[in-house]
Amino acid sequence: MHEIALLRELQGERSQSEFAEMLGISQPMLSMVYQGTRRLGRDTIVRLMELFPAQRDVIIGVFLASDEMCPSR
Repeated sequence: MHEIALLRELQGERSQSEFAEMLGISQPMLSMVYQGTRRLGRDTIVRLMELFPAQRDVIIGVFLASDEMCPSR
């Protein structure tokens, strides 16, 4: 699963503003993530895991196993 697809799934029926507030980031930042021009920081990824503990393994696989976050790949 791609990062943006996972975020949209986790956002569900919430507005971008509501979801961004849950994550502790601004709505413009979330919009840039959806556009592919920014990436979530580690603190926000940790927040995602706190908010969606049932999706923890998926979140780790999608966000922390990427080339940029895991330079050994």
